Amino acid sequence: MLWLYLILSGFVLVILYVLFAKICLEINTITDVYQVSFRGLASVAIISKEDNLVLKLKIFVWRKYINLLDLPKNVSKESPETKVKFRKELPINKHWSVLKSFKIKRCELNLDLGNNQWNGILFPVFYVLETKFNRPLRINFLNENSIVLKIENNLARILWVFITN
Repeated sequence: MLWLYLILSGFVLVILYVLFAKICLEINTITDVYQVSFRGLASVAIISKEDNLVLKLKIFVWRKYINLLDLPKNVSKESPETKVKFRKELPINKHWSVLKSFKIKRCELNLDLGNNQWNGILFPVFYVLETKFNRPLRINFLNENSIVLKIENNLARILWVFITN
C-alpha cells in the first residue's frame, strides 16, 4: 500500500511540475538567440552561425542539432484528396484572454528606420510609450536595430483561462 501512495504522489508531483513550469519565449537580436523553452524539460532554439541556420532541439539531456539550410529536398508525390474536417474555432475573447495570460518579463526595442524624417516623427511617440510602459523603447539615428523580448507563461494559467471563460 505504501508503494501505491509513493507512486501516486510522484505522479501528482510530475503533473504539478508540468502545470507550473514556465514556458519561455525569448527573442534577442543582439546575441542572435531565438528560442522557446519549457523550463527543465525541453527547448527549441534557432542559432545563426556564419552562413548557417542551426535548429537546436533539447529534451532532458538529449540534444540534436539540425542544419536548416542543408535539409534534403524530398520530392513528394501528390496525395489523394482527403476530406476537410470542420473545426470549431475559438471565440475571439478566448484568444484575447490567452494572450493576456502571458507575462512580458523583458522588452527592449532599439529602432532606426533609415529615414531621418520618420525617425524624427516617431521619436516623441516612442518617448511617450517608453514613459507609459516603463520599457526601453528607443528611436535612434545611428542605424542600429535590435529587439530583446522575453515572454513567460505556464500551462496552469492557460488552462485557467479555458476553465473560467
